[in-house]
Amino acid sequence: MKILFFAGLKDQTGTEEVVWEKDEATVGEVREYVLSLFPHAYTVKQAMAAVNEEFVQETDTVHADDTVAFLPPVSGG
Repeated sequence: MKILFFAGLKDQTGTEEVVWEKDEATVGEVREYVLSLFPHAYTVKQAMAAVNEEFVQETDTVHADDTVAFLPPVSGG
């Protein structure tokens, strides 16, 4: 599965994307995998997750051919 990072997460991870060779995982497991690779990417804990451009829950399943995107919280003013 392809994992994409946007905004501050891209800066924290130093990359726009990683690939995880996994057949299936929950969104929560993908989040934990990202934290294991980039423990300093602290905003991934609060980031919204989308799979194939649709927002998802932590317990939703991600498959090998899916794209997961993490979108960090945005502040406005």
